[in-house]
Amino acid sequence: MKSKKAIVLLSAIIVFSCALRAPITGVGSLIGYISDDLSLSNMSAGMLTTIPLMAFSAVSFFIGSFSHRLGAGKVLLTGIILLFVGIILRSFANISGLFVGTAVIGLGIAVGNVLIPAVIKAFFPARIGILTSAYTTTMSVFAGISGGISVPIAKAFGWQFALLVWIILAFAALILWLPNKNLQLTNDLGIYENAEGRRPITKDSMTWCVALYMGIQSLLFYCLVAWFATILQSKGFDTSTAGYFNSIYMLLGIPGSLIIPLLASKSRNQSFIGLGLGVIYVTGLSAMLFSDNMAALIIALICCGFCSGATISFSMILFGLHTANPADTSALSGLSQSIGYLLAAVGPTVTGKIYDQIGSWSAPITVLLIFAVMLTVLGYMAGKEKIING
Repeated sequence: MKSKKAIVLLSAIIVFSCALRAPITGVGSLIGYISDDLSLSNMSAGMLTTIPLMAFSAVSFFIGSFSHRLGAGKVLLTGIILLFVGIILRSFANISGLFVGTAVIGLGIAVGNVLIPAVIKAFFPARIGILTSAYTTTMSVFAGISGGISVPIAKAFGWQFALLVWIILAFAALILWLPNKNLQLTNDLGIYENAEGRRPITKDSMTWCVALYMGIQSLLFYCLVAWFATILQSKGFDTSTAGYFNSIYMLLGIPGSLIIPLLASKSRNQSFIGLGLGVIYVTGLSAMLFSDNMAALIIALICCGFCSGATISFSMILFGLHTANPADTSALSGLSQSIGYLLAAVGPTVTGKIYDQIGSWSAPITVLLIFAVMLTVLGYMAGKEKIING
């Protein structure tokens, strides 16, 4: 790819990455404002954070097939348009628009989630590590920014404007993606269509190792995002301190997002990276479970926070490292993210239900610890040197 076109494409990828989390991560801190203004029940308000995850899960598996039929550039452009329209609907179309817009935003983000790793694989195969690092770190940084500035903006201008402000990123992504609208993924075979002698990727055991790894790390991340502050309060911390620690938890994911893809791209076998991340997660959750003192909770904060960014980055780079062509990358990405966000959507609800039934956070944390042990095993297996269908 010529240098000028490469710069335009890279710029489009990075700006779209900025918009893949920011429009939804600020919603949680605005729930109170939205509920009071629109008289929403707690269940309805909670759906605002669940709907995007359900949208991710519902369509991710099919996006690779759409890319094969229509072209990756057009599908990605459509995703950005959906994001743009969804942000407007969410802020200005009353209660119905709030929920419909949130779903449309989820559909738009799902497109970027699935196809950006495939575009990196297709056009920058020698730079998968550094670009995956840039892509996931950008998502993490803007997710943190969104969580931090949403309340001050809402206090000054209203919650509608606090949600609308992210249209700036969507518009910038739209402008930058227009020159790339005719982008095609090389050797785009689609999810179901196979060249002679090839098997569907679903028949390869490595596919399911990677997909389940993506699923479990998503479940752990969203469960902790939902309940970490509440768990801290149950251990005696006041609301402000718990919120402060929750913000630090989110920020600690940034180094993981930055470092892990760079490390993984330098080795043909990533098993010990996957194993190491799992051990760190198990250590953090064990510290959260077995002790109420500050030192143990700081260990839990650091370990779980780091892994929140590291494990999603590890998942993303596995999509490219385990596939021989961009079509398989998009197929593996779509399948893995469909499973991942389904678990992410139900995980916080089920975890909360366990707490309601037992009345203690020890049981839910134990369940998460068991999942972290499973993640450790899957990380070792998913890190082995293997090309799917290779």
